[in-house]
Amino acid sequence: MKRLGIVLAALGCMLCAVDSFAAPSSLSKPEVIKGKKNDIYRYTLKNGIPVYFIENTENSIDQVSIVVKGGRANLKPEQSGLENALFSMMSKSSSKYGYEKRLQMTYEKSSAIFHEESNACSTLSVECINRYMDEMLSMLIDSFMHPAFTKPVYDVMMTEFAQNIQQVMNQPWLLLQNTIDDVAYKGTSYEARCEPTAETLGNITIEAMKDWHKKVLDSRKIMVFAITSMDPAAFIKKLDSSLGTIKAGSSELFDRSTLTLPSVSGSPVVLTHPASAGSGYAVRIFNTPSISDADFAAANLASSIYSKTEYNVVRTKYGSCYTPGSVSMSSELGLGFEYLYMISNMTEFAGFMKEARDIMASGKYVDKLNENGSYEFSTIESVLEGAKNSMINTIYASTTKTSGRLGLYVSALVNFGDITAYETMVDRIHAVTASDILRVFKKYWVDQSGRWIAVVGPEFESVISFEE
Repeated sequence: MKRLGIVLAALGCMLCAVDSFAAPSSLSKPEVIKGKKNDIYRYTLKNGIPVYFIENTENSIDQVSIVVKGGRANLKPEQSGLENALFSMMSKSSSKYGYEKRLQMTYEKSSAIFHEESNACSTLSVECINRYMDEMLSMLIDSFMHPAFTKPVYDVMMTEFAQNIQQVMNQPWLLLQNTIDDVAYKGTSYEARCEPTAETLGNITIEAMKDWHKKVLDSRKIMVFAITSMDPAAFIKKLDSSLGTIKAGSSELFDRSTLTLPSVSGSPVVLTHPASAGSGYAVRIFNTPSISDADFAAANLASSIYSKTEYNVVRTKYGSCYTPGSVSMSSELGLGFEYLYMISNMTEFAGFMKEARDIMASGKYVDKLNENGSYEFSTIESVLEGAKNSMINTIYASTTKTSGRLGLYVSALVNFGDITAYETMVDRIHAVTASDILRVFKKYWVDQSGRWIAVVGPEFESVISFEE
């Protein structure tokens, strides 16, 4: 995902204040969801599709998103990229708005129809200046309900997919990330990819997309989110006469409670690539808390603090790689990793990583490296407040635009089942203690052996060592 994908991985929300907003008399009274700074109005279309309406009083840029729940867990591995391809076709042309007409309209009205896919949902959105929303909403609805599967548009899309796949194969760092996905999610609910793979590209046909479109048009899977200054009565009426006609499907809905954890055990996986000659890239994967877990905030803070100690040990003291670091992914299936970018020492880096890990587990933080090679330490508690502030600032930065605010609402409802869930995220970040950091770090980073995955130059295939 691009726009919403960034904010779906965000960790909080700063909602903007609005005045009290009464339901139009022509509509059934909406459910009012009370927020700390503004209210969200939940309407229900005649077929049961929920619509979350927020009046936009902050700026002139409106956004409406049609969200389809399910994501990659709904796909079989051989269908990887199918929903991505379908939503790409939706964004490019439809029965009433052909490719050329769409280009002209979006240019003239400084607007955009775009799609994004994540592990848990796919989204088709329109963003535009508020005075054009009524007209652009018609385009969004037609795009979702009546995409035009024209051969020229399809051919261009498939060429772009093929180029993206080739780019991954040509770049060792991207190949490593691709391999992490293959290894960690093998046999899990996320084995299928959001994006097409070299193996599944041939399965993405126009007929396959048409068949999948029928499954997407299922009122049980669809939600609508809007931050707009459009009149609520007109807005809901327009949706009710279009999206409100979509029937409920009969297929079994995916039960997200059955999601299985990523696989993080096993012998190291080593790939070679000529572009890695003289160097290499490596990652140690392990389980971390899911995005809805009570320890999620603590794990993200732990990865931030640990990354700085890791840098001072692995890079500054030993010069073992260009950039080391650690990440706890924002996902329903918790996955974390320690990474080394451009390794220069293929036989000792794992021991240096363990040294950094042991320092963190002892409650210390490497502030800097002295000239004599010794470390200058601080405590985790002394740097925790700064890490919290940095994390909170990142959250607030994502809400400066309409797309950021709307993305957090989508994330909250999809991941937590509560559209206001992110309002308490800042409180949860503030509540994390140094003992929480140590407990979570030991549980996930230290107590798990994890699994190493690397892409190295051919000359290092038999040389690289993961011994600590």
